[in-house]
Amino acid sequence: MTTFDIADLVDIGPDQLGPSNYQELVPGVWIPDPGANELKPGIVNDNNVRMPLYASDIQVRPPGELGPQGMMELGRDTGVWIPHPRSNEMRPGSYTPPAGEKPVQIQDIRFPGDGRAVPPGYVPLGDSGVWVPGPDTVAKSARPASDTTTDPEADQSGGTSNDVFHVNYRQLEGLANNHDQQAEQVAQWANAEQDFADRLLATHGKIAYATYLNVKKFNDSRQAEAGAYAQRNSDTAVGLRTSIESTQSTDESSAAAFRSPTTQV
Repeated sequence: MTTFDIADLVDIGPDQLGPSNYQELVPGVWIPDPGANELKPGIVNDNNVRMPLYASDIQVRPPGELGPQGMMELGRDTGVWIPHPRSNEMRPGSYTPPAGEKPVQIQDIRFPGDGRAVPPGYVPLGDSGVWVPGPDTVAKSARPASDTTTDPEADQSGGTSNDVFHVNYRQLEGLANNHDQQAEQVAQWANAEQDFADRLLATHGKIAYATYLNVKKFNDSRQAEAGAYAQRNSDTAVGLRTSIESTQSTDESSAAAFRSPTTQV
């Protein structure tokens, strides 16, 4: 089996020939081809996996709709969004992989005409006829508290036998980081060209004064509303971190004190 490594995706546009030992996933997007191992054993392998794709990370939106921050669309107008391979370079800690989940394998993908049925929970990549495992293919677990395990042997339905509690605080911190980033970006947009109305009046002295007032009113409104939105994002990030700090120690104490039921009599 070959892990689907997001960092290995090659997007060269439709009607272009892809790299050697690659196969076309959807028009213009290429992924490694495990079938190349039949001719060159070991040419496609998992020796340098940098960013595995996890089914629970996939988000599906209507084609053409803007996707979540820190994610990229898998193909063009497919509506399937996956984590951006450079998300942690742009914002360290903004992405953490789900604990205890096995990554998607390239062999899991269903291509048109391969004669294999599409399992429940798979999502289509637009109208390409290609289906990939979606978030509903991951077994859900209902667990009471924290789990920060990084054990690669943990299974999808709940991890190892010692993995009793299941909340990933690193993912919550990543969510807080995302809100910080949104606040910063919105604030930058709000503060851009605050003097536009005055410069317009200075360079185009013949414009109607009413036009100047309208432009100035728009800029003032933009700054006020965007500033309020940025502040709400910052407040959310602060609230998340406060909640994490106030509950994590209690969760860890509860996890340490937990004893599995025994059937011995």
